[in-house]
Amino acid sequence: MPPDPQAACEDIESLRQRLLACCNHVSYAYSCVKLGLHKALHHNAEELKPAVKGFAKAVRGGAVWEELIVRGAPKAFGDMFLACIGAMILDGPAWSRAHAKVLEKHMQFCASFKPTRPDLVQYRTPE
Repeated sequence: MPPDPQAACEDIESLRQRLLACCNHVSYAYSCVKLGLHKALHHNAEELKPAVKGFAKAVRGGAVWEELIVRGAPKAFGDMFLACIGAMILDGPAWSRAHAKVLEKHMQFCASFKPTRPDLVQYRTPE
């Protein structure tokens, strides 16, 4: 019996949702805080300090996905996480289990994404 096309579409949609959940500045910023990378961020922008402290506190306090989206994430955190990932990729032959664990932890957060308020989580595909 051939597979149910509707079930395949649901699986594809589920995969798409998880991909989009992993590839955005809020999830990158979350991983930056969870991995402790944010502690190495040095900046002189006074207006950035409350956003940095507030987001880190929210993540450490167990804020759920929708709360983090509403709060907003400092782009500096996401940029920092992506820079570390880029450096690991450029490191090439030295790729190790430690590097893989960083991505694995990020993916675990994304895999737990289950929106409770669809009105806050609206994804748009590029045209």
